[in-house]
Amino acid sequence: PTATNWDVENCFSSSYDAHIVIISGLGTASLSNVGLQLIRSTDAIENGANYDYIANGRTGYSADNASLLNHDFNATAINLAFRLPNGGAVRNTLSYTLTFTDLSNTARETRIYGTGGHYDNTHGESTIHLGARCFGASVYTGLRVFSTVGDFNKGRISSYGIKQS
Repeated sequence: PTATNWDVENCFSSSYDAHIVIISGLGTASLSNVGLQLIRSTDAIENGANYDYIANGRTGYSADNASLLNHDFNATAINLAFRLPNGGAVRNTLSYTLTFTDLSNTARETRIYGTGGHYDNTHGESTIHLGARCFGASVYTGLRVFSTVGDFNKGRISSYGIKQS
């Protein structure tokens, strides 16, 4: 579906120890930054200044794109892409594999780890290794991926629960 926000509700459950989220081929209708926020069990979006990157938690390769690797502390979201270009080209898409832990434990921060990449018309290919956290002290049951400008016009988000035995 075409929308500025893609909410994946009830994809996290306390029945699982961790969750894997795969974002694949996400594209936008306009040049845009793309972010991620968690959804509380009350269906409210965690948009307070509760997100940050773990020390050295956002590293990667980008051809001359310093803004891609900025470390944001006390942010209202996790930045997944800076200047994701619009267009029909396959390379103009964002893909990530993310692991979420401690989603139901309000005594610890929720941790978000993963690897992703996208193409920026100005700076070329980018690969990002992400380590982030959220201090919201809430139980989280879903996530929102959002575009700062324009709508998403392609892509898929899949979620899987991981149970330790």
